[in-house]
Amino acid sequence: MTGKPATKTIHHLVMMSPDEFRPKYINHAGFRVLQLTTPSPEFNWFMYQIIGPDYRWGGRNDWSKENWTAFVSKPSLETCVAYQDGNPVGYYEMELMKDRTIKIHCVGLIKKYIGLGLGAHLLSHCVDRGWQHNPINHFKYVLTRSPKGAP
Repeated sequence: MTGKPATKTIHHLVMMSPDEFRPKYINHAGFRVLQLTTPSPEFNWFMYQIIGPDYRWGGRNDWSKENWTAFVSKPSLETCVAYQDGNPVGYYEMELMKDRTIKIHCVGLIKKYIGLGLGAHLLSHCVDRGWQHNPINHFKYVLTRSPKGAP
């Protein structure tokens, strides 16, 4: 084997108050984030497969359709999708846990859209949505690596 092995970076985001939130919204023509109103295991699977490898997301590669359906059908889970000119370019999955904390399962962009400020906007949208649920605190845990070209 040649070359240096890829490393993983663990990112933690803990906020105890909405006052700590410093959003990074951008004004980018044709960009918007919308919540899926109907659970769609196929859509979540597709986005996870197209985005996840660049971030080294793991743990769902062997999930069956039943696993995906059970996951996305939870009333506590939200899936929001970032669109650029009508095309899906990223997404996040966020869940209000039983202890009233927020868990962000994943957030990411398709590789060609990284570096435009869209990721910061998407994460800001996610954190803002989390606070709208009036959680005890807001917690994000991601085990990943940043794709090439990401800040």
